[in-house]
Amino acid sequence: MKKWLCDICGYLAEGDNAPKECPRCKTPKFILQEDDRDVTNVSLFSREVSGIMKLDSLLVQVLDAAEKMAKTNTCNNCTTILNQTKMDVSNLKQLTKDEIKKHITKGNWG
Repeated sequence: MKKWLCDICGYLAEGDNAPKECPRCKTPKFILQEDDRDVTNVSLFSREVSGIMKLDSLLVQVLDAAEKMAKTNTCNNCTTILNQTKMDVSNLKQLTKDEIKKHITKGNWG
């Protein structure tokens, strides 16, 4: 049986074929890669990575809220704030994604 590692969140799936998407983060199949490491003694989610994933989930909620509010907003100052929020959250999401990938690459799961 093969092991499939999500390149985004580190979820480890087992099966003959990669899942269509990651069960944890819903990343499409093309990101899942066959993992041939011995993971029997690897703790997949250290507190740090788990915390980063929680932060990423909250950022998604903030981004969704800012996008919804921006569609109905009529105040120029509020629009400026909402647009800045969307840019800042997008940047933070990229940082969290990069950090998670760094942990995966290093095998640094705590």
